Amino acid sequence: MKRFRLLLLSALAGLCANPAQAQDLSPPGLGNSTAAPVGKPFALPEGVTLRQPIKPYDASRPQDCGNRDAKKAYGTDGHLIALCLQFTNRTGAPIDVTLPPGLIFRSRNVRKQNGIVVQSQVIQVPPAAIFYAPLRLYCANGNRPGPGDDDLYDLGPITEAPQLIALFRKLAGKNLAGVDVIQGFVWDTAATGEISAFVDMMDTLPAPASR
Repeated sequence: MKRFRLLLLSALAGLCANPAQAQDLSPPGLGNSTAAPVGKPFALPEGVTLRQPIKPYDASRPQDCGNRDAKKAYGTDGHLIALCLQFTNRTGAPIDVTLPPGLIFRSRNVRKQNGIVVQSQVIQVPPAAIFYAPLRLYCANGNRPGPGDDDLYDLGPITEAPQLIALFRKLAGKNLAGVDVIQGFVWDTAATGEISAFVDMMDTLPAPASR
C-alpha cells in the first residue's frame, strides 16, 4: 500500500503541474465556480428529518456531536470537511438513510468549501431521539479554504455533472482510506471536466471492510 500511495502521489504531481493551462469547466458550485450548486434534488426517507443549518464536526470535541468520536464517523476519509448531522426519526422503527455519491453539502459562506460525497454512505437512524452522525466529506472547491467552527452548511442537490459521475463510478466499491490523492482527483475533475488516466490505478485497491 505504501508503494501504491507513492505512485499515486507522483501521478498527481504530474497531473497538477500546469493547472493554469487547463480550461475551467467547473459546474455550478463546484471547482472554481462560486454559483449555487445545481443538480437532482435529494429527499430524505419519509419520517426522517435533518436539522439545518449543519455545523462542522471537530473530532477533538465529540461532546458537540452527541459524544460520537472519530471512529464512529461516516465517510471515505475525506479530511478537509467534516460535518455533524443530526437526524430525527419520527417512526417506530430504524430507517436507513442513503447518501449517494455526488450529494453536495453547500456552505452558507461562498468563500468556504462545499462538501461532496464520493462513495455511497448508509446511515441507520434509530427511532425517537436525535441521532448524531459525524460525516467526512471531500472538498468540492480547490480554490477555497476549509470551514471554521462558525461556518454553517445546508443539504444540497446531487450533482449531475457527467465527469464527476464517471469518477465516482470508478471509485465505487474501493477502499479509499488513506489514499490522499483522491481529493486531488475530485478537484481536478470538477475544474477541468476530465478524469485523469491515473484514476485507473484505483482498480488495484481492495473493497472496504464491512462497517
